[in-house]
Amino acid sequence: EARTIAAKLRELWLSAPGPDELSPAMLAKVGQPVLVIAGDRDMIRLDHVLDVYRALPNAQLFILPDTGHGTFQSRPELVNRVLLEFLRAS
Repeated sequence: EARTIAAKLRELWLSAPGPDELSPAMLAKVGQPVLVIAGDRDMIRLDHVLDVYRALPNAQLFILPDTGHGTFQSRPELVNRVLLEFLRAS
């Protein structure tokens, strides 16, 4: 079942999933560690980011200050540091 979930998540990621496709019930089945990253000025509403984070049983949340949706481009030094630490710990 883990492969099925992983394949479905990959497909959804590549197709920009909508709220009906990426439900809290589906996210609750993801057992792997997940780092949820968003900017505090992101186009994705903070309440939606928090819903995703809360639905994932093994998630960490990282909200970057003073950034929008392009956090990887606008704050790469900070994102890389946090991402590498997350990967080391996982």
